[in-house]
Amino acid sequence: MKKLMMVLLLVLSVSAFAGYTYTISEGMEFTDMTLKGTQSLLMTGGYGGNITLWDTTVMDYYGGEVEAVRMYDSAVLNMSGGAIDTGLYPSGHNVVNISAGYVKLLYVNGYTDATLTGGIIDSVTVGFNVSDVQITFVCDLDSLVYSYNSAGVLVGVLGNWLDGTEFNIEIQNRGYSPTSDYIKFIPEPASLFIVGLGGLWIWKKK
Repeated sequence: MKKLMMVLLLVLSVSAFAGYTYTISEGMEFTDMTLKGTQSLLMTGGYGGNITLWDTTVMDYYGGEVEAVRMYDSAVLNMSGGAIDTGLYPSGHNVVNISAGYVKLLYVNGYTDATLTGGIIDSVTVGFNVSDVQITFVCDLDSLVYSYNSAGVLVGVLGNWLDGTEFNIEIQNRGYSPTSDYIKFIPEPASLFIVGLGGLWIWKKK
């Protein structure tokens, strides 16, 4: 308990300087943490249990290791490092951006908008409480190899992120509808913008 209190005091003192409500860095440990309101968390190292994000909270995740992250309301997670050992569970009007790091399971519900541009993700699935979910893979479209089960349902995808690193993701189907109904694969967003401008130019020329 004394160790935990010392850690929390250190977190509070550092975070005030950094502009975040909480900051967790290398060598720090915690059990569970809950953010509410407009609180924010910067994690660059350390180890912890479950992190729960409510309301309009924001977590910027660059390093360290946690057991799980659960998201509700309009919380945002920006992940460019670190590891989520058990699972990432967004279930509100959440925004999830993953560009690096490790996620064992991305389990999506609610109205979540998840954009995946990098990292190691073992499994992706949607649950039973899906309303307006979008899971976007920004990747090399020419590299994609799909796996299907005997019923023709997508159960895996192999490919490369835009930086050339490989991903091999199991597509689980735990909801009422196939997870693939909520997944799209796109090239670099900037490329789409250029294609859009080209189409607009052709239309104007006509």
